[in-house]
Amino acid sequence: MIALVSFWASQVFSNVPVVEIYLNLVKDWEVHELMMLAGISTLAGNLFIISAASNVIVVQQAERFGETPFKFWQFTLSVLPIAVASLAITYAWIAWFTTLV
Repeated sequence: MIALVSFWASQVFSNVPVVEIYLNLVKDWEVHELMMLAGISTLAGNLFIISAASNVIVVQQAERFGETPFKFWQFTLSVLPIAVASLAITYAWIAWFTTLV
């Protein structure tokens, strides 16, 4: 549940406010839950240009220097395989880690 909510909420609100809200709402965290929140919300910023401030900054800087930046869907389709793979690996690793603890 943490992975789903933090991933999709990070798309809408950006990952930093989502983590802040999550940390204020939930008081009793397990280590693997914090790892899931940190990992998935951070990687969620890879999917869309607007998902992370750093993506927006890079596009704005490219425009400032006269370069044609990625279009929204160009960016998303380019990074989709990387985003899916990194999210799956992170989720699997944390799920595996949880079985060890």
